[in-house]
Amino acid sequence: MKKIMFLITFSIVSLTGIPDITAASSSTTYISANNQGNRLKDLTEAFNNKINKGDLILIDKSYDNFSSEIKKTERAIGKVSGSANRKSLNDKYVTPAKIARERVIYEVSQVRLIKDIEKLIQYTNYRSAIESSNKLDRLKRRASEIKLAGGYKALPQQINNFLVNKESNIQQVIKNKTFSVIKESVSPRTIRMNEVIEIKFTETLGYVDESMVEITDSNGKKFNPTSTWSRGNTLIISNNTFEFGKSYTLSVSTNLYSNNNKIINAKVIMKFQIVKETVDKTIIYNTILNSLKNSEKSIQFDSNNKELVWNTFKEVLKDHPELLVTARIK
Repeated sequence: MKKIMFLITFSIVSLTGIPDITAASSSTTYISANNQGNRLKDLTEAFNNKINKGDLILIDKSYDNFSSEIKKTERAIGKVSGSANRKSLNDKYVTPAKIARERVIYEVSQVRLIKDIEKLIQYTNYRSAIESSNKLDRLKRRASEIKLAGGYKALPQQINNFLVNKESNIQQVIKNKTFSVIKESVSPRTIRMNEVIEIKFTETLGYVDESMVEITDSNGKKFNPTSTWSRGNTLIISNNTFEFGKSYTLSVSTNLYSNNNKIINAKVIMKFQIVKETVDKTIIYNTILNSLKNSEKSIQFDSNNKELVWNTFKEVLKDHPELLVTARIK
């Protein structure tokens, strides 16, 4: 009798150790999790279709909602009793969804960072734009390393092309906007002989190096003037080799580095003419004085500044009243 009771008891205990999937599948939590899983399955299919089309804009727009549905499904499955039941549901619904999401997680991060950079440019915050651009470089390198190690399925070429074009555009905008002030300030103008020529580069680019400064005069002759950098972003050019009245074209080619050694190449063209006002006064004064002493009836000046000539003439007569004459300027 004892032997029979032992066998019966053992059989009952053994049967209760088998997971009752049938019972679990009929429970409220299981049904709820399965329904949520089916919704996620449909979203995963739609998400994969967007990936296959290579439309990163649509992928980005649906990414957050897709991630939210993955979390919602995980929470629903977590309430289901039995580890085997939970594993079965996760394998069926969650794992495929996560694989789809992870294929484009870095691409979505890149396009969102590019959007942030575009906003920074819009608000002329070029320093932050360049710093974020450096983050973009690091993000791309990290993505390449992880995808290579993880063996992820390759994405359509359109996605990479889209990112390359977007990044190229923002880099060009950064360059153009950064130097817009320079371009405006170097429009054709006159420079006095003793005036210091300064070209100020925006300080957002960190520091400047490897610059080439070249001058071409109106006859096409080229030479390299003395130039120095002040405060890291102001190019000061000596003009002691220039000649009165001549026109010049200044060309500055330089590499500008951000804090993370990101190089932006720039070239600035500046056209100017050296005017003689600073020294002309002495020349005009002596010319007038000598002409009056020699009793010349007319004096010809190589100057378009009538006011300067007339004022200098009056100074000569003030200093030498014995030469007082009646004169007019034509």
